[in-house]
Amino acid sequence: MKLLSVFSVVVILLVSTFGMGVTMAESPTIERQSFLVLRTNSVWDDAGKVRAMISSIANEFDYDEQTMLCVAVKESSMGMNKRCGDNGHSCHIFQIKQPTWDYFIKLMKEQSINTDYLEYSNYADQTYVTGWAIKNGLGNNWTPILDGRCK
Repeated sequence: MKLLSVFSVVVILLVSTFGMGVTMAESPTIERQSFLVLRTNSVWDDAGKVRAMISSIANEFDYDEQTMLCVAVKESSMGMNKRCGDNGHSCHIFQIKQPTWDYFIKLMKEQSINTDYLEYSNYADQTYVTGWAIKNGLGNNWTPILDGRCK
């Protein structure tokens, strides 16, 4: 019985000691902005802002936000890794190759979506096009979706 009491005291001390000062991280407040407003921002130097941008666009167009966030993290560390992968062929937040971008734009035009203003190097535009592609069954163009790391 004494051993059980000592054990209980140790557990209580451990829980209270390790629990002190530990707080759950709160989700950043996401200011919802429209896609047209977001695409005018040319500086995406903060992962929190990139996350908010992806969330805003996903919500505006009913895209799969969690998959998009996962792909952005896996492909470019949420846009913070500015290098182009695949020997310089896959660039920007979602690491889209220019021919793949052109193919998506062609398909969007076939659905009567105005794409004349979209720019390959614009983070918001890549987010919009990526969300559209995933929603339209083209997610297998991203390795993290293809290999199951992002669903």
